[in-house]
Order: sequence, then C-alpha cells, then structure tokens
Amino acid sequence: ARQPESFDRVVIYYGTSSLDFSAMTARVLGHFVDDDVMVSDDDVTLLSAELFEAGSEPVLWHYPDAVHWFAEPGEHGCYDEAAAELAWQRTLDFLKN
Repeated sequence: ARQPESFDRVVIYYGTSSLDFSAMTARVLGHFVDDDVMVSDDDVTLLSAELFEAGSEPVLWHYPDAVHWFAEPGEHGCYDEAAAELAWQRTLDFLKN
C-alpha cells in the first residue's frame, strides 16, 4: 500500500486497520469473517468506503461461520477447510480475470 499505483489487483484476507488505502485504484478482493476479534466490522466498513472513494469498487466476501485465521491450516486451531477452499477459489478466479 506504500505504492498503490504499482498494483493491478490486491487480495486481502481478514482485513487491516493500519494501512492507508485512500489512493488505491487497483481492483480489490477481500475475505472477512463476521465478528472478527482482530478486525472489527466497523474497520471493514471503513475500508470499503475508503476503497470506493478512491475508485476501486472492491469485492468483499464474508464467511459468517468462520473465524480469524480460517484460511491457515494449523494456525491457532481456527482452520475452516470449506471456507478456506472457497476463499482460495475466489482468489484464483479474481486474479485470473
């Protein structure tokens, strides 16, 4: 995000509240969980608004039954195979198109 003009596409897993996306013009795909203990729903809403304001039109997916780290096997015992596979397929499709 330090050089947002350098990217055509960006994929975010879980979210972030510490980066400035206001100049992001790349297409953005985001994978989020509901009630995330590390990234609040408000953070995701603000991120989405910032991206739209910058002209990005992000695609944001929510995985309501998953928790933070859902896509990382062995990480904190939070792996959700079904959600991880769906997020990965969505990521590949996004990057190919």
